[in-house]
Amino acid sequence: MNEHVIAYGILQPRPDKVLTLSLSSSGTVGQVWIQAGQRVKKGEQLAEIILSPEAKMQYLQATNAVEYALQQLKRSKRMFEEKLATKADVENATKNLNDNQSTLNALLERNSDQPQEILFSPIDGIVTQLNLVQGQRVQPNDNAMLIASENHIVARVGIEPEDINRIEPNTSVTITPVFDDSVHVNSNITVINAMVNPSTRLIDALIDIPISHAKNLVLGTSIVANFNLAIYKSLAVPNTAILNDANGYFIFTLKDKIAHKIYIKKGSEQSNLIAISGDINAGEKVVILGNYILEDGMLTRDAK
Repeated sequence: MNEHVIAYGILQPRPDKVLTLSLSSSGTVGQVWIQAGQRVKKGEQLAEIILSPEAKMQYLQATNAVEYALQQLKRSKRMFEEKLATKADVENATKNLNDNQSTLNALLERNSDQPQEILFSPIDGIVTQLNLVQGQRVQPNDNAMLIASENHIVARVGIEPEDINRIEPNTSVTITPVFDDSVHVNSNITVINAMVNPSTRLIDALIDIPISHAKNLVLGTSIVANFNLAIYKSLAVPNTAILNDANGYFIFTLKDKIAHKIYIKKGSEQSNLIAISGDINAGEKVVILGNYILEDGMLTRDAK
């Protein structure tokens, strides 16, 4: 039997492959050409921000400040040549010009000299979060949207705390979508958190999805993760053979057509077989159908 642990989770973007697009100027949201969940290409137009009057005024003030600082520097140099100003006066005027030019350059990088700012996608990816609505007022450094790389996906799963010591980084795992068991993705666990998630009471773990499979999977898909642990020998019975009551799990064995109730401990499940341990030996007959009507010591007969 293969010992394994089952966990459930969801496909998400790899955290280090999600980019945040922030706004550089204040203004009003004009056109929004995309929506959350949409796949976008590098360089594609995403949204338009119409700059506010305040942003335009800030640019004009910075332009005027540079022009004034330039004139002051020329004046200081002329006066220095005429022995009417010191070298320190020229250095201060030079510094003032450089400071104002830096401010203007920063505004130019924000396209403050234009009537609007256009956001473009920096990568091929998927818009996982959109915070813009047409007509909305926005400020510099507002988070406009998140874009995740479409080729870097992880499965985030929750592991029962009692199972966590059986799983190590790089443990092999098979990922299967809950609603499509024809798809099987083999990978290895990459990150195991060191604390219980207070929302789920489980321990979160991340599993990288190979790029060759990522393009065929959809973010948000619910998945089952089957962690492959040690291979061991064990008695096993079909899952239909196992019943339970207030005292635990049990099976019925047959000896001389007499049913015997045997309490057992369940182990791993593989291909509809469940590993068991208890007061039972290999080769004993086990009831797998109709066992729910049996009682300990009941006489049985073979099915016709």
